[in-house]
Amino acid sequence: MKCVSLFSGAGGLDLGLEAAGFDIIASIEQDADCCGTLIANGRAEVIQSDISVVDFEAIGAMGSLDLLAGGPPCQPFSKSALWTHAGARGLSDPRSDTIRAYLKALSILKPRAFLLENVEGFSRWGGLETLKEGLAALSEDGLKYSVADGILSSADFGVPQKRRRFLAVGIRDGERFKFPEPSHGAEAKPYLTAWDACARSLDSTVEEALEVKGRWADLLPTIPPGKNYLFHTSRGKGKSLFGWRTRFWSFLYKLDPQEPSPTIVANPSQNSGPFHWQNRLLSTAELAALQTFPSDYVFVGNRSSRQRQIGNAVPPLLAERVGRALIVRLGGGVTATVRFELTKADRAPELAAPTPVPPKYWRYIGTHVDHPGAGRGPRPRTQAPATQPSEAQL
Repeated sequence: MKCVSLFSGAGGLDLGLEAAGFDIIASIEQDADCCGTLIANGRAEVIQSDISVVDFEAIGAMGSLDLLAGGPPCQPFSKSALWTHAGARGLSDPRSDTIRAYLKALSILKPRAFLLENVEGFSRWGGLETLKEGLAALSEDGLKYSVADGILSSADFGVPQKRRRFLAVGIRDGERFKFPEPSHGAEAKPYLTAWDACARSLDSTVEEALEVKGRWADLLPTIPPGKNYLFHTSRGKGKSLFGWRTRFWSFLYKLDPQEPSPTIVANPSQNSGPFHWQNRLLSTAELAALQTFPSDYVFVGNRSSRQRQIGNAVPPLLAERVGRALIVRLGGGVTATVRFELTKADRAPELAAPTPVPPKYWRYIGTHVDHPGAGRGPRPRTQAPATQPSEAQL
């Protein structure tokens, strides 16, 4: 079955859909390093371009395309944007025009199905509304899709990461798509953990500078695995160095090797994790493993570019599981083997006990003002909707 990939990035969605049985006839991506990554890993047809100016008619799949897939840039709808001065701008962010570009491609290629992926906030900040409005306009022109949308947690499908993502799947002139049932989380098949992913990267020969730097770097060894700066607040068990929920969740967050990782972010600040439980940065190989990229996958660019590519990617395993359900829905068959499924590690990780707080931080010990709201950022919190985030999101 033929598929065109938009906003292909490093190729996580492409890999998973290909493993499910789709033939990716074109991958369209604007970023040069991402295109280099796609080419380095054998992607045959890579088009480096802004999708708004792509000649889709020249691709030659109009009327015969089975799937159009892609994830428009997520920054306008990201939760992390709430901690910037601008906040999550949603449709007021010019980058949200990519949704309309996606809809334009859909109107030209007229595939049997489409898949759109984005961050959880896509539905909260107007993205889903824009998508539905665009689809309604296409319907008036005779191009009708029944649409299913939902929030999927990657960990529920075997990814060693608590990465929650919005997915919308449209089926042309047919019944609504049904998302696959979770494969993990029950006692019979427990979640995969950060250690299950990282254990296979211990023998990586790539040399990287993994030392944590910055003002708070020496505080990281004092925080237990699975905790962040909240450990050093009035409600934690450490020293009272910060106000409760006055920082973003990833600030000084250290992985618990026995639990799934939180979301791997694309553009972390200097003291933003997740960090390795051995008090260092995660290597490129470890970041890729937490996203379920194969161990021999090549990422082009410097450290910052590689992290951005990996953090922005769809986990190939999640894409594969959704893709398999799509293949069946479109009348195809799938193999018995899930290509990117991970297995449990057969050994235990090495852990170091937390160290005392260094004297240079003692001057911060005292009474600190806690966040007065839901912990969504000091300025944008007034723009936030009434729904309160769960403890796991903070």
